[in-house]
Amino acid sequence: MNKEALQRTIETSMAHYWSTSRKKIWLKGESSGHIQRVDEILVDCDMDAIILKVEQKGGACHTGHYSCFYRRLIPPKKLENIGRKVFNPEEIYRG
Repeated sequence: MNKEALQRTIETSMAHYWSTSRKKIWLKGESSGHIQRVDEILVDCDMDAIILKVEQKGGACHTGHYSCFYRRLIPPKKLENIGRKVFNPEEIYRG
């Protein structure tokens, strides 16, 4: 998220992000319909990191999972899938 995305998020109470692949600000869910309504924005002590507390509609991750954080690291190099898929990304992101 960059400064403009944060400003749009504050103004609309809908999560906006900077997309490195699209090279533009995008509203979460603009193509999938899986939106994030922002309930609360937390700021850390140095004011260089934030956490959005959101009401998630659908899945947040383009892989179809409810959250992008669906894997747990088991040191040193193993990943364990702990999340659940809530949609089929092939049906959402055709073309």
